[in-house]
Amino acid sequence: MLKQPIIYKISLSLILLFNLNACSWFADDSEFEPAELVDIKEALPIDKHWSSSVGKGSGEQLLGLSPFIQEGIAYIADYKGEITALDLKTGNKLWQKDLDLPFSGGPGGNDELLIIGTANGDVLALEKSTGKQLWQQKVSSEILSTPQLSSGIVIVRTVDGKIVALNSRDGAQQWEYQRDVPALSLRGTSNPIIDRGLVLAGMSGGKLVALDLENGRLLWEVVIAPPSGASELDRIADIDSDPLLSDGILYVASFQGKILAINGRVGTKQWQRNLATSQNMAIDNRALYLVNKKDEVYALDLDTGNSLWKNDKLLYRQLSAPTVFKNSIVVGDNEGYLHFLDKKTGQLIAREHADSDPILTQPIVVNNTLYIVSADGDMNAFDFETP
Repeated sequence: MLKQPIIYKISLSLILLFNLNACSWFADDSEFEPAELVDIKEALPIDKHWSSSVGKGSGEQLLGLSPFIQEGIAYIADYKGEITALDLKTGNKLWQKDLDLPFSGGPGGNDELLIIGTANGDVLALEKSTGKQLWQQKVSSEILSTPQLSSGIVIVRTVDGKIVALNSRDGAQQWEYQRDVPALSLRGTSNPIIDRGLVLAGMSGGKLVALDLENGRLLWEVVIAPPSGASELDRIADIDSDPLLSDGILYVASFQGKILAINGRVGTKQWQRNLATSQNMAIDNRALYLVNKKDEVYALDLDTGNSLWKNDKLLYRQLSAPTVFKNSIVVGDNEGYLHFLDKKTGQLIAREHADSDPILTQPIVVNNTLYIVSADGDMNAFDFETP
C-alpha cells in the first residue's frame, strides 16, 4: 500500500499534500515523471475470469483495506462502511452489509469472525457467515492495519503507537503496549504477526518488537533502522511493510533504512541490506521480492540478501506491493495496469490493463488465480497459461 506522511506535532495539512512513495519534496518534478510503457512481447496469454463491484474501495485515502480470503470466499470492506462477501469462483455476492462507518483497516478473521477497524478508532466483530455485528470496541486512534486473531485474542495496531489486545468474544481489552510515535511519521502501520505465542510488530521509529500474546510483555526488540539525519524527513524510519515469516526467519524492512533477516524466536540478525521500502514484500523458496521508493523492483537472495536482479523499467509508476504468481512477479500501478515480470530474470513478460483506476493494494493469489482490487472498489480475477 502506498504510504503518506502524517505529523503529530507539526502541520498535518501541509504534509498530506505529498506522496513519499512517488516524489521528492524538494527536487524538480520533471525528474520524477512516471516511466513510459514500452512495447513488450506478450509471452503470457492472460485470461480475465470475472469482475465484480465490491463497494467504493479506498477512494483516494490509501487505506489498508485488503481482502480477507478464506475457504473460497473474499471479504472486502470499503471506506464508506460497506463490507461484501464474494464467491471467488464466480464473483457473485453472497452477502453485503452497510454499517455506515469509516472503515480503514482490515478485515481480518478466523473461522467464525471478521474483525475490522475504523478511522474513528472503533474495532468491530462481525459474524462471518452473515455480516451481523457482534460487538464494537473503542481504541485510542485510527486503525490502518489488519487486526489479527489467535487463541481468542484480537490484536489491533493503532496509528498513535499502540498495540491493543481484545477478547474475541466481547471485545473487552486484555492489555495494551505503547511506543512513542516520532514527530514525523508515515501515515500507515504494518500488520502485526502472531506466531507461537508471540506478537511481532514493526513500529514507527524503526524497531521490531516481540510481545507475549497473553500479557503484552516485551520479550525482545531489534533496531531495523535507527532514525538518523539532519531533518525530521531524513529521520523517518517507520516499519510500514508487513514483516514476512518463513521457516522461522522474519524479513523486515524500514522506509528509509534497511532490510533485515531475523531469527523469529530470539531476534538475532541473520543478514541486513541497505535497501528501503514502505510496501509489503513477497517471498518464495528462492527470493524476497520488493518495490523501493523509486518503484524499482528487486529480487534478493533469501540466504544472503544479495540482489538476484533489479528491474528499473517502471520508475515512479506508483507500484503496488509485488506478488508471486506462477513463474512471475506481479505489480499493479497508478493507471490500473498489471505488470508481469519473469521471476528468474526480472524481465517484463506481459502487461494487462486491469482497471481504469489505480491498483494500490497487493494482488492476491489463491489456487492459481490472481485477484486484484482497484481503488474504486472493483475486484477482478485473472489467470494465464505458463509458457
